[in-house]
Amino acid sequence: YFFELARELIDKTKEEMCIVTMDVSNFKIVNELYGMNVGDKLLKELAKQILDIGKRYEMIPARFMADHYYMCMPKKEFEQIEFPKSFHTFLDDMDIKVVYGVFIVEDHDMPINVMCDRAFLAVHDKQYRYVEYIHFYNESEHKQILKENEIENDMEKALNENEFYIVVQPKYNPSSERIVGGETLVRWQHPEKGIISPGVFIPVFEKNGFIIQLDYFVWEETCKLIAKMKSEGVSTVPISINVSRAHFYGSELIHKLKNLIERYQLTPADLELEITESICGEDEETTYEKMRELQESGFHIAMDDFGSGYSSLNMLKEMPLDII
Repeated sequence: YFFELARELIDKTKEEMCIVTMDVSNFKIVNELYGMNVGDKLLKELAKQILDIGKRYEMIPARFMADHYYMCMPKKEFEQIEFPKSFHTFLDDMDIKVVYGVFIVEDHDMPINVMCDRAFLAVHDKQYRYVEYIHFYNESEHKQILKENEIENDMEKALNENEFYIVVQPKYNPSSERIVGGETLVRWQHPEKGIISPGVFIPVFEKNGFIIQLDYFVWEETCKLIAKMKSEGVSTVPISINVSRAHFYGSELIHKLKNLIERYQLTPADLELEITESICGEDEETTYEKMRELQESGFHIAMDDFGSGYSSLNMLKEMPLDII
């Protein structure tokens, strides 16, 4: 019904319109502390206060579900309303804080449900969630979310169908004029989109945890490559593999690496484990302990991009590193 009324209001004017959604920041806590009956009573009281605001302006308010309220109004009306950061209710001992998401309607032909979705995206923008209480929809951020969703939708299939592959970047010693090592890098050959940059998909995988599966794939492909070179009588050099922060939280890191070494009849000296300094920014004691265990198992540990983030010379004295 809100969609119908909002469509009528938007169609009858040439003014800029906006969809505003309101979300109660701590509503779940109310239900947990006082029970759902009190939560329902609170929702009704909030609805009454929103209706009272609406009476003074050209506004269509509605409650969609739970603690999510939506409003449709001309932009000039929105600019006049002093939206409260919190509501005073019968719960005198609790401040009912709220957050608003705003979508400015430029295309009047856009479906109302899409407008509401965009207001909803704005209200749940984690970047500003705890800093500002009114968030405006940002098209570029929305596009970024859609891109990340596309990547997440394709990632399992890509791994299963061998769309990922490795390349090896050489490490060159200018003094001896020799290749002294290599670093494995991962690439994604998408069947429709072509090459997808690691700068695009790696941050997404680090955020959603898929980086663990991808890293393991890269490690195994690297071991296969070294084993193949050795079987063909080619002289090999240590090749470094990236170990993401996520691996340091689990208990499988050393076990997985040892299994790979044994399966492909390699030695720990064939691999270097490359970390970024951000790994050492949190829970140093646990991280350093795992690094020492890896060293005791024969692996060399290298730090990439030293000095670009957390590291200091004092930290180097504590960190169990072999290569910078």
